[in-house]
Amino acid sequence: MENQFGNSEKAPVDRQEVINRLKDYGVKDETTRALLSSWVDQIKSSAESLTDKKEVYKARIENEITIAKLYIEAGFLEEALKVTYSFSWLLE
Repeated sequence: MENQFGNSEKAPVDRQEVINRLKDYGVKDETTRALLSSWVDQIKSSAESLTDKKEVYKARIENEITIAKLYIEAGFLEEALKVTYSFSWLLE
């Protein structure tokens, strides 16, 4: 998407679009994985502007829960569990 100054900006990725794509094509489909990756990056970017360490940890945990919930909604429980088991990176 191009803004009024001619700079390229990514359009926000719609959560429901990711869920529908996961349901239709699965987690191994390349286009689905790219869309999912963009959505995850979008979700995780919210923690980047925080400066308080406790708030950063809280935002990271909330982000991982949001990602796990998306997988559950799409019917991919194993992936949701993998996300919740990977909380160790949050403290790095």
